[in-house]
Amino acid sequence: MKKWTKVMAFVLAVAVMLSFGAVSLAADDDAAAAAEVTAEAPAASDTAAADTTADGAAPAEDTASADAAPAVDAAPAVDAAPVTAFEDVSEEHPAYIYVMDIKARGIAKGMTETTFGPEENLTRAQFVTFLGRLAEADVSAYTESAFTDVAVDSWYGAYVEWAKDLGITKGTTDTTFAPDDNITREQMATMVYRYIEASKISLAVTDFAQSAIISDMDNANKYATDAIDALVANSMMSLNDEQGFRPKDLATRAEMAQVIALIPEPTEAAASDAEATDAEATDAAASTDAAASTDAAASTDAAASTDAAASTDAAASTDAAASTDAAA
Repeated sequence: MKKWTKVMAFVLAVAVMLSFGAVSLAADDDAAAAAEVTAEAPAASDTAAADTTADGAAPAEDTASADAAPAVDAAPAVDAAPVTAFEDVSEEHPAYIYVMDIKARGIAKGMTETTFGPEENLTRAQFVTFLGRLAEADVSAYTESAFTDVAVDSWYGAYVEWAKDLGITKGTTDTTFAPDDNITREQMATMVYRYIEASKISLAVTDFAQSAIISDMDNANKYATDAIDALVANSMMSLNDEQGFRPKDLATRAEMAQVIALIPEPTEAAASDAEATDAEATDAAASTDAAASTDAAASTDAAASTDAAASTDAAASTDAAASTDAAA
């Protein structure tokens, strides 16, 4: 009996041991399965990051950093607003680019520091001075005036002598230039064309034949017709809606800016010739060829250049402000 009891106890012990082994094996299997699942599926945080990157959105910390960036870096105030050197010439003005061009080159400085006066007229003295600045003319050799109404030591006097010497202007009579008279469109065209010829500048269009399409060419003086033809053909001066040039109308400062800005640069050889001509200029040469030097021979610079309003551009006839066109 005792022997049988011992046998039963042994069998029971073996059964208990086998039971514990099965439980352990099951636990190991569950752990292995969990490990496999972990290996195949990315963590929730990684998935969120991957989705965010794929959608093109920055992680939360990057977004916060972008929001913190100064607004000035995103859109500087200075770039957002139109910039203009003159209060009376907006970017929408037809002559804006021409006004900015001649200002940048120091040809015209404005009526004041903040205004250009685009619709105002300009005098003959002013226009000749602008041409001289364009040419960067050395006018130091001129110490006497060929015109009785031009003082050579005035702000424009030497430029008038330079222009006369090169044939750019011939005066309103044998002895007068009428510096304070406002310049007409045909006079401006004539001076520009003579400057182009004197500087040996080549124009893009050489077949001028514009007279047939200019409705009021009959109103122009004979001396101005070739110049008007050339400048209209090269789009340097414009016609109105009726295809009229308005030769006797007074030129505006905006029109002056356009035509001067559109004068082509001389070739290197032409520039050298022009410099040589300037170097050889003498006071004696400036005062010769009196008969050929009058616009009166062309019949009417004198009539066309007279205007009661010429004296209204008071600033243009004084040396009051060195920073303005007036004190050129």
